[in-house]
Amino acid sequence: MGNNDQSILLYAMKLGSKVIIKFLIDYYACIDFTKKHEIFYLISNSKWKHTELFEYFAKYNTKNFNSESLKTIISCNRLDLLKILVENHLDVNIKDEKGFTLLAFALKIHKHQIIDYLIKCGADT
Repeated sequence: MGNNDQSILLYAMKLGSKVIIKFLIDYYACIDFTKKHEIFYLISNSKWKHTELFEYFAKYNTKNFNSESLKTIISCNRLDLLKILVENHLDVNIKDEKGFTLLAFALKIHKHQIIDYLIKCGADT
């Protein structure tokens, strides 16, 4: 959208308009997870204990979270967001293009709480 190539949904998120964001999600708007800045903005916009929009987005778009966006969530140590995705039927055994799972990635970067959680959810290495 416009010169900076941002989606309408991302623009609404930057404005902080919950009504517009929910409307867009209801009508199948989604974040372009091939653009790292969009997933990072969604994560950083979901402040601790203020995850309402992330929850709403995850409810309708869990299948759109790819391994790279999930790695970003793990790198940011956002167990709260990972739990929301798992509650909305995220496959904890999703693999990246090299065949590595989320658990393998969490082990590599020493995210112990996330490792424990993924194991409890039945994740494979």
